[in-house]
Amino acid sequence: MLSAVHKKQKIALNDEDLLANPLLFSKILDQSVQKGQWSIVEHLIPLYESLATKDDNLLLYAKSRLAFVKGQYKDAISGYRQLLEKDATLGPVRLYLVQALFQNKEYEAASFQLDKLRATPYLPRQILSTINQYTLAIQKKNDFQWSASLNYIDDDNINETSSDKYMKLGNWLFERSEESLPKHDRGIGYALWMQKNINLKDNHVLVGSLSMYGKAYKEYDEFDDFVARASFGYRWEDAKKSFALMPFFQERLFGNNPYSQSWGTRTSLSYLWSRKFQNSFALELGKNSYDERTFLDGWYSFGSFGASYSFSPSFMLFGGIDQYDNHTKERSESFTRSAIRIGFAKDIPFAFSTKISANYANKVYDDAPNIYGIQRHDKEYSYDISLWKRDWYFWGVMPKINFEYTHVKSNINIFAFDKNRIYFSFDRRF
Repeated sequence: MLSAVHKKQKIALNDEDLLANPLLFSKILDQSVQKGQWSIVEHLIPLYESLATKDDNLLLYAKSRLAFVKGQYKDAISGYRQLLEKDATLGPVRLYLVQALFQNKEYEAASFQLDKLRATPYLPRQILSTINQYTLAIQKKNDFQWSASLNYIDDDNINETSSDKYMKLGNWLFERSEESLPKHDRGIGYALWMQKNINLKDNHVLVGSLSMYGKAYKEYDEFDDFVARASFGYRWEDAKKSFALMPFFQERLFGNNPYSQSWGTRTSLSYLWSRKFQNSFALELGKNSYDERTFLDGWYSFGSFGASYSFSPSFMLFGGIDQYDNHTKERSESFTRSAIRIGFAKDIPFAFSTKISANYANKVYDDAPNIYGIQRHDKEYSYDISLWKRDWYFWGVMPKINFEYTHVKSNINIFAFDKNRIYFSFDRRF
């Protein structure tokens, strides 16, 4: 049962009344679209479509607007284009087309329609303002994007080694030197990421990116670590899914000296099933080449599957599985590492938020090292906690306090260790 207002009187209408009066039905459908009464519009469309005499443009317009609201951007774009083919002067329809193209990440096509819309005479000031907003948003998508972070680190085991004073080799027991035991140090962690997108046509994008991250310690600079990766490749994306193929080259310095180079290709897929649920998959194939430790040279593969679900704007659950296969010249250094991870992010009282995650990995080496005589097998456990205050922003930077705990069990005691790491992070995305 629907109600309509006519000459200040409220009139109740049922489906039969509307079907019997096509002219009134058209007015009710148009009115419902203009008011954004989408549940009513969804009910009326199939009834209106069944009429022998109807306004086909109104029907297509209503279908397109409803498709946009439901996130069916391809259908909305198709409908708006059909309407503009019939009448190119429909300024509001062209603006709706821009909105749908933008949401579907077809930025070049949206920019083309904005140029057409901008050339329309006598546009209201509000429409011009909206055009400018979309123009700036598209320009930002094509501009350099970058983010930076700086961390203060307090690490009680920077060399990630066992605290056992003795090492057992076969029937022999050796006392380890003080120098080989865990080292505690403080330092700075840092990261920088930059990306440039070049929109080609429709949903096709060329992407170039550069990422750098590292750690610098106060006392033991021989454990300083720096990694830089450059990538250039192709991405296809729309509002729900994306695919990227990114060849890369990576350089690593350890102890401020050249350590290794890596090159290969990373393929990634993601799909947004709904506004609450999404998942992603990545596959990386590459080759490592070491400056001095050439026995570690070889190919590797890494696969990752992840998913997240937002129960509400203040609570999200996430997790995934990873598989890493490393094939080196020395078989005793080759390994397979299988991992699982799970965590959640939650807003808590007093404007605080927290993110907690747990990870487990099983790492099995291919062969037994000569010096130890047994095949190495590690089990890795790690836990991460971050805490921040949502209303604490300083020039767009949000400070966080983070704690990480790592526990590694190994059948070769020298490779078993515990590690605690506390750090303050300051992150900003531009």
